[in-house]
Amino acid sequence: MYEVWVDGSVRDGNPGFGGIGIYAEHDGVEVWRYSSLWGQNVTNNQVEYAAMIDALGYLEDVNTENEDCVIHTDSALVHGQLVKNWKCNFAHLRLLRKDAKRVLNSVPFKIEILWSGRLTNEIANELAQTVTAEELERRG
Repeated sequence: MYEVWVDGSVRDGNPGFGGIGIYAEHDGVEVWRYSSLWGQNVTNNQVEYAAMIDALGYLEDVNTENEDCVIHTDSALVHGQLVKNWKCNFAHLRLLRKDAKRVLNSVPFKIEILWSGRLTNEIANELAQTVTAEELERRG
């Protein structure tokens, strides 16, 4: 089974400078750590979705045996909009939700998305926060 934790981080306000972090295990063994800058003037919800979409793409690429998967997010909004069909009020988030749902509905395996809270999302959180902090420090 693949288990993935995702997180987004925004620095210098919200909107601000954003990055994502993803941590993945397969059968309890670490298989992927990923962090990436996502841009300036982005909201926390945008980078939370960006992390989810990248994690979904990763699973789509590597899960050739069609094993069940779990993705953990600390974003109640992303979880609610993808799992509980909460209303999405902003056009920029509707586009991201559409991208995520496209993958969720097209893969031949089960992906369960769980809201896990911040305490169980430490590694993905650290990856996202580190990449944004390093870039801001580099820019001075």
